[in-house]
Amino acid sequence: MYIFSSMQEPKYLVDFNYRESSFIKQISESMKQGFELEEIINKYGIHLGLDWTTKHNIESNEIPNSQQTEKIELEVIESFGDVASELIFIATDNYNKSDFINEDELLVKYMNEDENGFYGLESMILDRNENSGKLINFLFNKSIKSAETELSENISIFDLSNLIGKSISLNQLENDYEKWIKTSNRNNTMDEYGTLNGLISFFERNSSKKQLILRIEKKNTVPNTV
Repeated sequence: MYIFSSMQEPKYLVDFNYRESSFIKQISESMKQGFELEEIINKYGIHLGLDWTTKHNIESNEIPNSQQTEKIELEVIESFGDVASELIFIATDNYNKSDFINEDELLVKYMNEDENGFYGLESMILDRNENSGKLINFLFNKSIKSAETELSENISIFDLSNLIGKSISLNQLENDYEKWIKTSNRNNTMDEYGTLNGLISFFERNSSKKQLILRIEKKNTVPNTV
């Protein structure tokens, strides 16, 4: 078993004896190719916007004459989808739910440049389900109130059309960016800031569209980063 630390705190437990785990199989395959576990985990963390490592130092303060056992809560990772979600925002005037089931078909339909060279969608990778809600709250100062439509075991969509034209501005992002880092517990990097900047610019460009759809998919396959 290995404990992975995230953002300098022990966070995840991975059991290499659980050979049916898709996450374990994918890590094992990379190790067979000669990559070290630390290198693999570090790059997975970068993909998620986090600082992941197998090098940890769990410290505690000894309390004299105390018999209390210190407990550390860890999350078990069986699939990369347990910790990785891809959010795709689509701005359009009309759509069918079937457009969003297959990602390749989605990209074919909406990854077309307009006259200014922009696409009809924007995406972001997040590390946990609750951060999806936190992201919407940060970008629009509102919670997701629309009903979730489940398209498959791993894919859901949300209609955010009522939030069109209501995103924060780029100036607000500059002022409040540190609040996002604190509430989401993500890495403070230029990539993180740039992704949020890209999302807000996307919302502003598409403020005249009739629909804004959020597609969330649990990504069970690890990124090809090693």
